[in-house]
Amino acid sequence: MFCGAAPPVPFDTEYCRDLGNGAVRLILDETLDLRGGVMVTLQGSNIRPMAFNEMIDEKTNRTRIRVVDVDSDVYRVARRYMISLEKSDLEDSATVAKLASAAKMTEEEFVKRYRGAIDPLYYEAKCMAEKPAAEPSLTGN
Repeated sequence: MFCGAAPPVPFDTEYCRDLGNGAVRLILDETLDLRGGVMVTLQGSNIRPMAFNEMIDEKTNRTRIRVVDVDSDVYRVARRYMISLEKSDLEDSATVAKLASAAKMTEEEFVKRYRGAIDPLYYEAKCMAEKPAAEPSLTGN
């Protein structure tokens, strides 16, 4: 089982290219103080270094969660063109039958294989169950 993201789409390629270009520009820009570490981010249409300390929530000492604006035009367009499996797809037997047939699988095989695409907790649990056990350390810890 592949416990990673889906294969890249053109957006992913552009995004990585832009971040890589920004990283190289940051490294070459001797006027910037990058001490303490930064992450290259894309904010709007601009590549911007974000200091690690800007990302930390002072109350929890954890990384702040940045949510996607699901009301934005960019999200709506991406979602409209996105091919995705929805929970309702697996709840509708006619849809499951069509999808399984297209995938050349039984309905049970299809649901078992793709349930994790719509249920992140199921997906995470399955990935964790398939992780090899950690080897004991030399110190016995």
